[in-house]
Amino acid sequence: MKSYRILESARARISDERDWSQGEMEDPSGAKCVVQALFAAGGGLTECDLLATACGGSPMKFNDSHSHAEVLGLLDSVIAEEKAREGLQTEVAA
Repeated sequence: MKSYRILESARARISDERDWSQGEMEDPSGAKCVVQALFAAGGGLTECDLLATACGGSPMKFNDSHSHAEVLGLLDSVIAEEKAREGLQTEVAA
């Protein structure tokens, strides 16, 4: 599967703030951090590396030190970059 599709799936898994967690990979309610959402979407090191490059460090540390909106923004940015690399247009959210 293409990285942008995995990233989109991960984003969908945490798009509702109630499904996103900080400080742990997954909380008892099933809410996930961005890295766990990537793994749940079938991603791995490639997608983690893309996020690490975009945030300038650890995606887990970024997840735990930034807001939900900022984490989604990071995903949106990386998705757009990957789609551009594939020659695809990105949709602009309203």
